[in-house]
Amino acid sequence: MKRHILLIISMLIATTGFAQTQQGYVKTKGRLANDGSVIAGTRISNATIQVKDRTPVVSQANGTFSFPIPANKFYIQNVQKQGYVLSDPEVLSKQYSYSANDLIIVMEDLAQQEADRRAIERKISGKLYSQLLQRGEELETLKEQNKITEEKYHELLQQLNKYQDDNEKIIKDMAERYTKMDFDQIDVFNRKVSEYILNGELLKADSMLNSKGNFDERAEQLKRERAVNAKEKDELDKRQANLQESEAYIQAKLDELANDCYSKFEICKMRHENDSAAYYIELRAGLDTTKVDWQNDAGKYIREYIANYNKALDYYQVGLRQSRQQYGEESLKTATAYNSIGLVHCIQGNYDKALEFFNLALIIQKSTLSENNIDLASAYDNIGTVYYDMGDYDKSMEYFRHALTIRKAILAENHLEVASSYNSIAGIYTSRGDYDKALEYHDKALAIRNNVFGETHPSVATIYNNIGYLYARKGNFAESLNYYEKALTIRVSIFGKNHPETATCYNNIASVYDELSEYDKAMDYYNQALKIRKSVYGEIHPSVARVYNNIGGLYYKQGDYEKVLVFINKTLTILKSFFGENHPDVATSYNNIAAIYANLGKYDEALEYHNKALIIYKSLFGETHPQVATIYNNMGRVHDELGEYDQALEYYKKALIILESVFGESHPNVAHTYINIGYVYDGLGEYNKALEYYNKALTVFESVFGENHSNVASNHKKIGAAYFNQGNYYKAIEHYSKALTIQKILFGEDDSRTVKTQEKISEIQSKLKEQETQPNE
Repeated sequence: MKRHILLIISMLIATTGFAQTQQGYVKTKGRLANDGSVIAGTRISNATIQVKDRTPVVSQANGTFSFPIPANKFYIQNVQKQGYVLSDPEVLSKQYSYSANDLIIVMEDLAQQEADRRAIERKISGKLYSQLLQRGEELETLKEQNKITEEKYHELLQQLNKYQDDNEKIIKDMAERYTKMDFDQIDVFNRKVSEYILNGELLKADSMLNSKGNFDERAEQLKRERAVNAKEKDELDKRQANLQESEAYIQAKLDELANDCYSKFEICKMRHENDSAAYYIELRAGLDTTKVDWQNDAGKYIREYIANYNKALDYYQVGLRQSRQQYGEESLKTATAYNSIGLVHCIQGNYDKALEFFNLALIIQKSTLSENNIDLASAYDNIGTVYYDMGDYDKSMEYFRHALTIRKAILAENHLEVASSYNSIAGIYTSRGDYDKALEYHDKALAIRNNVFGETHPSVATIYNNIGYLYARKGNFAESLNYYEKALTIRVSIFGKNHPETATCYNNIASVYDELSEYDKAMDYYNQALKIRKSVYGEIHPSVARVYNNIGGLYYKQGDYEKVLVFINKTLTILKSFFGENHPDVATSYNNIAAIYANLGKYDEALEYHNKALIIYKSLFGETHPQVATIYNNMGRVHDELGEYDQALEYYKKALIILESVFGESHPNVAHTYINIGYVYDGLGEYNKALEYYNKALTVFESVFGENHSNVASNHKKIGAAYFNQGNYYKAIEHYSKALTIQKILFGEDDSRTVKTQEKISEIQSKLKEQETQPNE
């Protein structure tokens, strides 16, 4: 035992003897001036640098610092300076090796960093949109000069419209990169390439990069030189010195080619050449699969722009494997990889997997970051979003409020990330049917975004869309249209008429006209949305499938079930090709097909497809999700149509238990289930039972929507019908008259719905007169 103790002591003494001192300094980043020169950064004093397992050190007046390291490897845990943040937070996730060169840490004043970001965004945005404008003007000139045919003009114009699709993502991605960039540490060649890219002088940037030779040839040359290195390694004993020199040379060429690939990628991205951009970002990723960032960059681009989720997942998993090996299981790099993988699983509907990876990331972040770190807020947001998609609104609210608390503690009340939290919380209140609360939080988010961006920004349009959806749920379709059209005006002014964001507005407006039974207008807007999405994404894409689904719903309301099946099957084919069998959107398609078969009287087929949907929803969400309740309600209707009233009641009551547990008793979905149960009792001639449930529904509708709503009118008519069947004509007239008053307010006196209600009242009044004129027995 003593021998072991002595050995350990000897090792400690030996290790201490080899301790080295790492030198470095803290500075602000060098900026690129308009004339291409560099505005050098300045040294920062009194910054505290915390190295893992070492005493914190503070930078001197000239920004310098030093600390002893007992081994060649070390980690920086934190760098703090009042009013400053790290330009690149990844400083805290890297493993460093001792170097005789200075360790340079770049920090930035918060206000300056935000100003830099906005300046870069403005610059890139201006260049991109001026390029599109110039191209559009050139097309107009060619057309006017009859140098191109009308057909060619429209073909080129459609192609030009596609380029607008990714501008916002491009601007955000590039601003993120160039805001972090320290031009003091960039060589003249790459500084010049960056300058050209930022100024939109893509031909010059391309020319400089191409001056180094063909990229494929350089990649092949790199492969050949690597092969030489592999051979050299076999003769290591003989050629050790030469090999080390060659490795340094290869590494330099690798870094050079990788940087050029990224610049080429940026050029292609700005030109909206998505396939070419993917080629170069993937080429870089393949140059060295041990580079975590390169794998993540490729995965992110493939996910966002190409929508190849499985391929994106492959890159993220390579990045995760390398991050674990290089930085350890508890590094922030590893947490980033977990978050990226979780995001793909969330998109694919693999919610259990998404939660698993998001929670793994959160555990690392909570152990590494301070309690009120902004990255923690994003982690809580990710988890909250998954629970929202799963219909677990209590848990979703818990995580969204965690994120809001952190953001309000760190950021100002009127910060955009605070607005983002308000918007998320509003979504939960909307789903719960608490529309007043939802509107309160949307208004908070809107006030912030209006203050930061003004009234004509895409983020403001997003809030208008959300408020429009909220009013649609309330049945206030005039206000819903008002907000959807506000959103449309903004998006058309910024993106033009042929952009996916504009397509979303067309789709939303169509849904309102759909609800108002103005089917021609609804179809016109759906077709506009479909045309845009097909031009941007092609025929086979989830966004295209969702418009097909909506058009199918429109035909369903018009009773054209053959056309419905055509569009719903198109939807199903696309969604299964992207997501596989086990996805909520696929289940929704099965449910829609079941509804068509039910209306065609093919009840066995209807139940078969409802069961397919039920299996998927239960596997994804468990037994007590609102979507599961929806299927139970629909299956209850099928059994009701078959005259199987006991089974119908069984399914309706299963749905009711779930919905009351999720939403409470005062939610529209609960009220609709009350109506379904009342309808069964009505059919059985148990009118008192039917009236009990109809009145429960009426109480809910009036509390949620107020007295002048179409659901309230419809409910009065159902109550009136039950009283009529009972022979209580006075009560029947009372409720039909209430429905009539509401319909006159909502639809006017000449609307067919109003006229039918008036005719029903007249019919009951005739019955009442007959009853009163009959002699008493």
